[in-house]
Amino acid sequence: TGSSRDRCGNVHRDRRYKMSSYSLELLQEKLSRLNSTQESIETLSLWIIRHKEYASTSVSTWMEDMRTGNADRRLLLLYLANDVLQNGKRKGADVFRELFQDPMRESMQLISGQKIQTSVERMVRIWKERKIFPMNFLSELSSLLEPEKKIEMPSSPPKIFQLSLLADAVKEMEKFEGELAVKRAGLQALRLNVSDPNTLMQLKGVCLSIH
Repeated sequence: TGSSRDRCGNVHRDRRYKMSSYSLELLQEKLSRLNSTQESIETLSLWIIRHKEYASTSVSTWMEDMRTGNADRRLLLLYLANDVLQNGKRKGADVFRELFQDPMRESMQLISGQKIQTSVERMVRIWKERKIFPMNFLSELSSLLEPEKKIEMPSSPPKIFQLSLLADAVKEMEKFEGELAVKRAGLQALRLNVSDPNTLMQLKGVCLSIH
């Protein structure tokens, strides 16, 4: 019952039971005060296990926190879940192992590619060693942690722009070649006599027109 009597018959409550009540508001308050110390994690973990009849509420509230938290917060929540799972297994609270499976799938996807991924991978390996979850499920979690490879497709606008420049350059080249052919034909039509001053004047005029 969490109580004892002294020699005078006075009833004393065990300190471990001073927070025996459970409510969603109280759980949220305790989660907001959670920090990375072992004492903080173990105290909340034992409280959650003690109220295993509310396991579904505890796990769903944990998942809501996981969705909104940053990387460090998510790692802290996983440390809490790890303690609940391992201590729950020893204390016969296997309900947590089943309830945490779907949230863990989502959590691994949220964590994939984040700075805490290495720490989480180490945690999953420990779960494998201690058989916290079925092996096929743990293999699934490991695969979910692998970041997806994204294929970057080149954008279309630069391609269109380069093609238009190329088309303009080809047109300019064709125009130049056409003018050059006309001038060449004009030179060939002249029967040049370099000893004749009039011929040299004609040649000068043709050269100037080319420029």
